[in-house]
Amino acid sequence: MTTAPLQETNNMSNADVMPETLSTSQLHTNDLGKLITSLRNQMMAKLDEALKPFDLTAAQFAAIKLIANGQADTLATLCDMMQHDKGAMSRMLCRMEVKDLIVRKPCLYDGRQFKLALSEKGKNLFPQTMPVADRICELAFEGISDAKRSEFLTMLVHCRKNIA
Repeated sequence: MTTAPLQETNNMSNADVMPETLSTSQLHTNDLGKLITSLRNQMMAKLDEALKPFDLTAAQFAAIKLIANGQADTLATLCDMMQHDKGAMSRMLCRMEVKDLIVRKPCLYDGRQFKLALSEKGKNLFPQTMPVADRICELAFEGISDAKRSEFLTMLVHCRKNIA
């Protein structure tokens, strides 16, 4: 029996361990990205599962929400906001168009671009899916007071502004 694996484990840094396996006292500020990514991935997986009855993925829901809220109306804007590359986003929009969730109309001032809008089906589906997404967010915040939720969100916005 060798002790090498045990020594490797003892020599591992916090960077080598998933943040959720560390106690709060073991976390460092450089774990922020890992924690946010892990939380995002878990929430997206839960949302994917919850949206199956609507024949919708979490990414498609995010695109619908941005379009519905008037935050994005072009492929480029969706790519920027969702941090997807144009090829992947274009393929997703094609699938959404086949599902009759969105419509693409040629842009009047630039023939190379298309304006995105929700179809009637997309407009009707969006309000049905919002409570599903809200439940996932509530699950993430379970056991956390409203004051701490607000403080957490404020800190995240502040961190984003610092990096922008």
